Amino acid sequence: MENTEMIEKIDVEAIMEEIRGKIKERGYTDEMLHFQDITVEGEASMDVFKPKVLKKVVEQANARAHIEYLELPLGGGVKKFVKKCVRKMISFLLVPMVEEINQYNSTVTQSLNQLYAFTNKCEEELKERDQQIAELKKRIEELEKRG
Repeated sequence: MENTEMIEKIDVEAIMEEIRGKIKERGYTDEMLHFQDITVEGEASMDVFKPKVLKKVVEQANARAHIEYLELPLGGGVKKFVKKCVRKMISFLLVPMVEEINQYNSTVTQSLNQLYAFTNKCEEELKERDQQIAELKKRIEELEKRG
């Protein structure tokens, strides 16, 4: 009985008006049909490279790469027993999927780690080359003054 009372109190029109107001406030238009067209604070653009964002994403991938399939205590009494039975009945399907997902996650995480290491190496090489270029420019200027 309580659930039906809660449903009756929900004002869908008020919620829709609130959503419409937020859409107007943020300046979204009907032309914005794709999610990638809408920028979200804190999200990285696909057009601009940001080393700090890459580092954060790599750290998150490393932390979340492995999924555990655990036999967790669920509920109590009959509910716990039924959930345990269902979990055992479908474990032959879930365990191989979880293992495949973990292998995929591991591969992706290793790739991200390699890309991160490569970008760091490239940045260091660019700094060294910039220093070499600056030194060569100074030497050219000195030679031109002498010449």
